Amino acid sequence: MRFILFKSLNGVQYYGRIPECPVPADDTVDVFYLEESDLTFLMGELEEPVNKLCGTLLGIGDVDFFDASQSKLLAGWLEEREKEHLSGRQRLVYGTLLKYSREAERLGTGVVVEL
Repeated sequence: MRFILFKSLNGVQYYGRIPECPVPADDTVDVFYLEESDLTFLMGELEEPVNKLCGTLLGIGDVDFFDASQSKLLAGWLEEREKEHLSGRQRLVYGTLLKYSREAERLGTGVVVEL
C-alpha cells in the first residue's frame, strides 16, 4: 500500500495503463508507504468521491493511476478535505498525496495509488 509519484515517465514499463515503479525505487519516483490503519479512513472518505470525480476505480486491493489531469482534480479535492479537522496521520497521508498530485500536474506525469 503506497503512493508513487512519477517524476518522469521516460523509459517506464507499464502494466496496462499503470506505470510500474522501478525495483528498487530510484530517483525517478517518490514513494510514500501507507500503514494498514490508513485504509480505514481512506476507504471511508476517499474512495467514492474520488472515483466519481476522477473516473477511477480505487478500492481495497486495487491499484490505479492518476494521470496529470486526474491529479489536478484529485489535488482540488484534497485541498478541500484538508480544510476539515484531520488527525495527525490523516493530515500526513492527505498532505503527501496532495503534494504528489500537484507535482504530477506540474510535471505532466502522474501518481499511482495502491491500496
